[in-house]
Amino acid sequence: MASYEPSQETLDNVAFSNFGYYAVVAFLGYEYFITLDMEVALFWKKHTTGAGILFFFNRYYTLLWAVAEAATPYYTSPKRFAFYDCARTVHRNLTVTT
Repeated sequence: MASYEPSQETLDNVAFSNFGYYAVVAFLGYEYFITLDMEVALFWKKHTTGAGILFFFNRYYTLLWAVAEAATPYYTSPKRFAFYDCARTVHRNLTVTT
């Protein structure tokens, strides 16, 4: 069985991209908090519709995925990076097919 061993440069690039990702998560969280009052007034107090369900799914699935991504540790070893890369590929395939 072949093993996947990314270079140190690859690991450094992934760590660098995580910093940008944290900025995006912070911006997304900020946007969620400043629009929460409008969301409550427009969606929570109204009758549930298909559009409302789609809105909630898109809004909160994105938030949950962003928080889960931000909570993953840095890839300090090639094994950890390979495991994460595999898990991310599975998630992407499930997202596309559902």
